[in-house]
Amino acid sequence: MKLTNIAAASAAILSTSVLARSTVYVTVVTCDTPVPTSTRSTVYVTINTCVATDGSLPTATDVSPTDVAPTGVPTTDVSPTDAAPTATSSADDASPTEAAPTDVSPTDASPTEAGPTDVPVPSGNPDGPYPITGNTVNCRSGPGTDFPIKKTFAKGSIVSITCQTPGTKINGNEIWDLTSDGCFVSDFYVKTGSITYVKPKCDAASLPEAPTPPDHGDAGEIKNDYPYGASTCGDVDRWYYYACQCTSFVAWRINDRLGLNFHNKYKGAAWGDAESWDEAARQTGVLVDNKPVPGAIAHTNAGGGGAGHVAWVAAVQGDMVTIEEYNYVNVEGYSTRTVPASTFDYIHL
Repeated sequence: MKLTNIAAASAAILSTSVLARSTVYVTVVTCDTPVPTSTRSTVYVTINTCVATDGSLPTATDVSPTDVAPTGVPTTDVSPTDAAPTATSSADDASPTEAAPTDVSPTDASPTEAGPTDVPVPSGNPDGPYPITGNTVNCRSGPGTDFPIKKTFAKGSIVSITCQTPGTKINGNEIWDLTSDGCFVSDFYVKTGSITYVKPKCDAASLPEAPTPPDHGDAGEIKNDYPYGASTCGDVDRWYYYACQCTSFVAWRINDRLGLNFHNKYKGAAWGDAESWDEAARQTGVLVDNKPVPGAIAHTNAGGGGAGHVAWVAAVQGDMVTIEEYNYVNVEGYSTRTVPASTFDYIHL
């Protein structure tokens, strides 16, 4: 076989190759030349210069691409820059027999993903009832996350909608549905087949008024009057928390300044670590919002090594709040800070 014929064959192979980003090798093989093999993204084309036979030419064609971007790369975990000291235990719930709730993220708070699509709208019934798409969806006494929870619906539950009204915006959807159970659920979690109103608007005069924070007046003097000290830090306190943790200090403030018998199992809920306080509050009908007042509890899920943080709101100045706290600036110690009000949400006991 002439070299010009080999070159022509090679050009034809190259021009018709459909293996993206593969390498084509052209090997001239005499009778005693071994046929190469490969386990990579390589195509070998063997041109035999021996006497022609009826047998097929040996080839090796592994077409698995080797430069595809990996799909299992983990996302970057950005830690808060003002996390609580790591020298202490992040868990400050002293109750040994009952774990904190696992559903710490309310299902009617703005999720980061698109709405579920795996629950279909019942065919042939555009006027309802409709299925619930979230795993456990809160049904509240009013159209918003400030209202107490009256009941919950499991995924796939069927609800009838009486009317619809605007309320707290959930993932871009401000519609809330009044169900035949007499409570409101975010329309984001109801598969109506539409992102707009499918029922008449509720009579505004019949809607409940949004709850307002209680007026505690003066939150008291800003001072460290916490009854536990260095020698007792880590002991189980009288409110079933570990002494010198943020939760223990705030429990002291609630009892001493608000006159409430608050503790780790207040109103039958598992308040647990700071990160679960907002959920325990909602479960027991306690208002949680973004409006600070003196005597409110500042709450955030950030910090504490995953256990969150709570503090006492001592004063409010415009869009800034002054808080008292334990085990944040100082390990197992007292401190005060003045920060933007947007740093926290607020629990109103």
